[in-house]
Amino acid sequence: MPVRNRVRPVLVVLVAALMLPAWTATAHAAVTCGGTGPNVRALTPATAPLSPGQSGWLSAVWTADRGVSDWSTKVTAPADVKVTYPTTRGGGDTSLYGNSILVGGTKDLTAFRLNVPYTRSGVFPVTLTTTYTYVDAGTTSNWWSGYQGWQSANQGPQSGWQDQSDADHDYWGNGRGYQYPGNCVPAAPVTQTVTATVLVPVVPASGAAFTQTTTRASVKAGTASWVNVGFTGGTGDLADFAVAAGTPLPAGVLVGYPGDRASAGLAGDASLVGEASDYVALRFDATKVPVGSYLIPLVIRYTAALPVSVLGKITVDVS
Repeated sequence: MPVRNRVRPVLVVLVAALMLPAWTATAHAAVTCGGTGPNVRALTPATAPLSPGQSGWLSAVWTADRGVSDWSTKVTAPADVKVTYPTTRGGGDTSLYGNSILVGGTKDLTAFRLNVPYTRSGVFPVTLTTTYTYVDAGTTSNWWSGYQGWQSANQGPQSGWQDQSDADHDYWGNGRGYQYPGNCVPAAPVTQTVTATVLVPVVPASGAAFTQTTTRASVKAGTASWVNVGFTGGTGDLADFAVAAGTPLPAGVLVGYPGDRASAGLAGDASLVGEASDYVALRFDATKVPVGSYLIPLVIRYTAALPVSVLGKITVDVS
């Protein structure tokens, strides 16, 4: 009989222990706590028009709902259209007008230059391929949650979230468990690419192919002097631009060219670029010419769709 009395307390303790909730724990992998990537898009459906034979700077406007950096745009055009970029980045791509950062909610533009051949007409597309980087909001570190019949040694069952200053975890309620929440940590920069198709209209050129801006020059009697004769291009580019004296020349007048060539090319480039200005240097020999004004005929040659030769003139005042 005394033996049975000793067994009963032991059985009560075992039954009470079996009634306690079992400890369970679950590990949760890292999850993204940021949103989707930035919405970067072009706002320019078509550029300003170009004319056949014209080279010109064009632009496309971009916007994004979030900030991005390290902006780089490359342009793919038809094979007969030449693409060039600003030299500030080495000429291999173009960035934004301000810098390489597009602030979220703002607009900026990319600039590029196209050279359209004289055989082009209508409309053609170009593809803008843009790469940039952005930093997402990040990911959460691994966290643990556990469920057990837990209660404070002093306060009894707990309810509601509370923070324990002496441990890196929180606990919540009604004697149900606790959780180690992960922290949102910055993610590595992400490189993303977006493409946009922009149309380039080609419209017929209007006006003269070029304008001779120097029509009169002065030379001291008894001397031979170099005179700069200026020209400004029209809409299209004029390749192989050169000037020579025509015939007949006034008696005693001699005209020479740089390098003793047969004609004078432009000082800046072989082509007179549309709407740009340049000049040729002609040497007028007035050592055997009396004081007076002399009309000197000029022959101006260039290549547009085909080689072209036109006549010009300049008045030389010998004084």
